[in-house]
Amino acid sequence: MRQNWEQTLIPPCSSDPYRISRSHASENYIVDMSHYIVALWGNVSPASVDEKYNILLTMFDEQSYPRYKDRLNELSREIKKYTTISHMMDIQAQEPISILENHLQIRIKRYRVVGSTVMPPTVGTLEIEFKIEGGRFKIIDMEEKS
Repeated sequence: MRQNWEQTLIPPCSSDPYRISRSHASENYIVDMSHYIVALWGNVSPASVDEKYNILLTMFDEQSYPRYKDRLNELSREIKKYTTISHMMDIQAQEPISILENHLQIRIKRYRVVGSTVMPPTVGTLEIEFKIEGGRFKIIDMEEKS
């Protein structure tokens, strides 16, 4: 019985419930997790980067954790060097998220704000390999591509 459980949650912003089991989650849950990851990864400033990257780091699988801990710490130090630059990321409106088994491909636009000037966006994808383990969303690999 412990192997076949399913939890149903109704999020406050959606009428469609999340369905999460030991090794599977509903598509709307995966889409919402995609938005959450983009917010943590791409919307940072020197003042917020440590907190957001620490939260993001808790989402990584145990085997990926050491590699991403070093990477996120390095990126955080780099972002904090430039106190007048902030980073913003949006999910593209057309064909924004593709889910193929345990692989996400998220179409993104990345902006840099220098002082009060928003620089032209760069378009790319955020590729995420994930798994649902014990009902938890875990990131195995994550790469931003231009």
